[in-house]
Amino acid sequence: MAQIRSTICVPLDGHLAHDTDGKLLRMGHDVTGKVVADASLSRSSLVRKKLFKEAMCIRLKEKKD
Repeated sequence: MAQIRSTICVPLDGHLAHDTDGKLLRMGHDVTGKVVADASLSRSSLVRKKLFKEAMCIRLKEKKD
C-alpha cells in the first residue's frame, strides 16, 4: 500500500533543467490532480480506487524514467 506524502512545487519559469521536455512536471501535475480528486470521494468508492491506482502507476513510471 502507498501513502500520500507529497505534493508538487512548480518553478515559475517552467520545468527544471534535468526535465528537458517537461515530462516529469506534467506527470506530477497529473498525479496531483488525481489525488486531489480522489480525496473528496468515499474510501469505498470504485472511482477513488481507480484514480489512486492510476496515480501510483504514474509515480512508478516516474521512478523508472
